[in-house]
Amino acid sequence: MLMKDLARAAGVTPQVARFYARAGLISPTTREDNGYRYFTLADVHRIRFIKGAQAFGLTLAEIRELFAFAEVGTARCCSRMRNRIAERLEEMRAKLAELEAQASSIERRLNGWQSAGCSVANITECPAILGARSVPSPDRKARRKVPAVSA
Repeated sequence: MLMKDLARAAGVTPQVARFYARAGLISPTTREDNGYRYFTLADVHRIRFIKGAQAFGLTLAEIRELFAFAEVGTARCCSRMRNRIAERLEEMRAKLAELEAQASSIERRLNGWQSAGCSVANITECPAILGARSVPSPDRKARRKVPAVSA
């Protein structure tokens, strides 16, 4: 099937299917002289798996790693996938706790701000905003580390 047919069957846009092909997550079985790439039903299933794994919060790098493990053995892959999803759930719970703490802190400061009013002539001297430097915030620069694939 052509790329557009693959996308339609998998429930994604052709741009998403092309992105997965460029990322090496799917690959055409044949490529004609006219440049058309042909895919199989296995690629439809693979895209559906990718979208399902993303719904669990897995990154494309993690999904690629799972595909590599699947080539080694299904039982090992399933165990690895379950463990990674469980880790992701714990990461989400920790992130939620951080966000709750941040929201509570902001709410307290906002309530204090509303009752105190504004008495400064220069906005850069606002005590409510200057005090916000101590508001805990989630680490936006933290990156998830994906372990290397080992056979």
